[in-house]
Amino acid sequence: MVEFIEKLDTEIKELEMSIMELNKRNKNYPNGKLRISHSNGCVQYYMKEKQVAQSGEYKLKYIKKENMEMVQQLAQKEYDTMLLKELTKRLKSLKKARSVYVNTDPVRIYDKCIAERKNLINPSYISSEEYVKRWEQVTYEKKAFAEGTVEIYTAKKERVRSKSEKIIADTLERRRIPYRYECPLELKGKRIIHPDFTVLNKRTRKEYYWEHMGMMDDNEYVTNAIKRVESLIQNGVFPGKNLIITVETKALPINIGLIDTLIQEYLI
Repeated sequence: MVEFIEKLDTEIKELEMSIMELNKRNKNYPNGKLRISHSNGCVQYYMKEKQVAQSGEYKLKYIKKENMEMVQQLAQKEYDTMLLKELTKRLKSLKKARSVYVNTDPVRIYDKCIAERKNLINPSYISSEEYVKRWEQVTYEKKAFAEGTVEIYTAKKERVRSKSEKIIADTLERRRIPYRYECPLELKGKRIIHPDFTVLNKRTRKEYYWEHMGMMDDNEYVTNAIKRVESLIQNGVFPGKNLIITVETKALPINIGLIDTLIQEYLI
């Protein structure tokens, strides 16, 4: 629902800009209308000019071939005029549709309920705020840490396995992106894996998996990483679609700027 409203708003904005540009262009076109006729197999161009006389009749003014720029301007003027009329009609319809859509928002039914009543209801429509709240309240069993491994904690006191994962987690937290660390994901054949992060785009309510591959200068690690990505693809998780991947080596550590870029591209 939120995504639909945003698409409406985007198209409304684009239409308004197009209409403004057309109105601006129309001020620079020559007066009159273009008339095209044929004579002895040749195309001839005329400008239709309305006479001052009360009869309302038109007179035709021949346009010489060396003045093709005027011909093109008149043709463009007529096209722009028709386009302007069509876009204006469409803009009016979309604004009306948006108003009706927002004013009949079923989310409001649940939002108006008192807390005690909300606890008794399983709503079919909820606000983005409520959706995020419920998403963050989901409990799951995290992957265990081996004894003796270094303890690294994020800004919100959550243990992670590497400094790079801490950087990603802290950046997500700073940008207020909801995430789950190592939440189980069931693949085909009842196989369970734990993606580094499961993240949520609050605006679209779309989930992404974020895998950080931090030892890409280790051959065995690279082989396993490739197998993991292939396994995800076979289960409908595709890079660039619902899978975000970051990599690093000893010589090329994790790029904080790149993390922000990925967040902006997929999660904002």
